[in-house]
Amino acid sequence: MKKTNDSSVTFKCPNCLKAHIVRNRHERAAGIKYTCGQCGFTGPN
Repeated sequence: MKKTNDSSVTFKCPNCLKAHIVRNRHERAAGIKYTCGQCGFTGPN
């Protein structure tokens, strides 16, 4: 996981490890779901 200057983080999809996912502070704090564009994995939780 890599943190950027604007409190966003970038990480590889935990399922396929191919796509990079970027999440900002608001999305992480609110638990907003994301979907991997490569494999369709949905997170968090």
